[in-house]
Amino acid sequence: MNLLKGSLQDELDLFFTNIRNNPSEVREVSKAAFSKARRYLSHTAFIALNQSLLEEAYAESETSTWQGYRLCAIDGSTLRLPNRPSIVSHFGRQQKSAIPMARLSQLYDVLNSVTLNVQVASIFTGERDLALKHIESSKPNDLILYDRGYPAFTFYAAHRHWQRHYVMRLAMNSFPGVDDFIRSEDSESLLTIRPSSTRRKECEALGISAENIQIRIVKVILDTGEIEVLGTNLFDDVQYPLDCFKSLYHMRWAVEEDYKTKKHVVEIENSSGLSVESIYQDIHVKVLTQNLVSLVGWIAKPEIDHAYSSRKLKYKLNLAQAISKSKNTLISIIYFKNSKKILRSLVNMFVITVEPIRNGRSFIRKKTKLTRNFYSNRKRAR
Repeated sequence: MNLLKGSLQDELDLFFTNIRNNPSEVREVSKAAFSKARRYLSHTAFIALNQSLLEEAYAESETSTWQGYRLCAIDGSTLRLPNRPSIVSHFGRQQKSAIPMARLSQLYDVLNSVTLNVQVASIFTGERDLALKHIESSKPNDLILYDRGYPAFTFYAAHRHWQRHYVMRLAMNSFPGVDDFIRSEDSESLLTIRPSSTRRKECEALGISAENIQIRIVKVILDTGEIEVLGTNLFDDVQYPLDCFKSLYHMRWAVEEDYKTKKHVVEIENSSGLSVESIYQDIHVKVLTQNLVSLVGWIAKPEIDHAYSSRKLKYKLNLAQAISKSKNTLISIIYFKNSKKILRSLVNMFVITVEPIRNGRSFIRKKTKLTRNFYSNRKRAR
């Protein structure tokens, strides 16, 4: 939970120096002993801790919502893993690649910066398959945002079955009638989706209804002039008028930014072990730790809003820096019984660890092949 990134022995020495309050580093545990001990720890402990933590946090805190909904996004990514036979056998690797890879997917609260549910699987597992697990774990008041890779009849049927609300971007030719809608002068319409025989069988396998589904489709004109089509089951055009969808869907970008944080700041690909179980441990514990930092950020938010209320721009917590400042400190809060003073000190640090919110900025997305793990414009946390 202390975000292991450096050499294992160095991290162990630093950890025990911190919790013992020693003036200099000590050697209490060897890396061999640690590696042996972690074999008896299941990664599911961190999943359970994260779930318990979030349930309590949401029950006791005032959180940001969109028209009463907890605004979430589901998105997937891939993780590069250590090249070991057992890891290759378990997670697989893509064709013509020597690097083992895992499929990662998350249900993310875009307004409150926490990962609600994370799924890790073989690289050959589809993002939709993992997303179905997210839907099942979501709450009735969740409104879920999706990119254009997700829409399919089975997916809409799953939302109907679990009674979840959604906004999904539709690609051209995704369903009969979408292209005609794009070419028309209509700004919104209703579209009936019918299952193919394959999708009908998928629904039967999942135990959900394969009856026809009606969705609302709306056009969104981007600043570039490009037309985006969104599908949703928010049918009330008075409560959810056409002009709300552009800004609503844009909020999905927060999950993309979170993956950058996970990969370049938390370094979720930086494994501290070389077994399959250690891979799962590292991923789930780093998600838990990042969520803990965000929850401390919830405490600091009212103070940040007050401290910078006279500024021209609004300010928010710089999460990357907050994660860095939490190294060692977060463990002390958990470890020591009388930790309110340490928590207060961390909150005070968060109040001055901020960045201005600049709305409306956009940059050309450069699609280049990445050859390095970490980059100078995304500094690693300590």
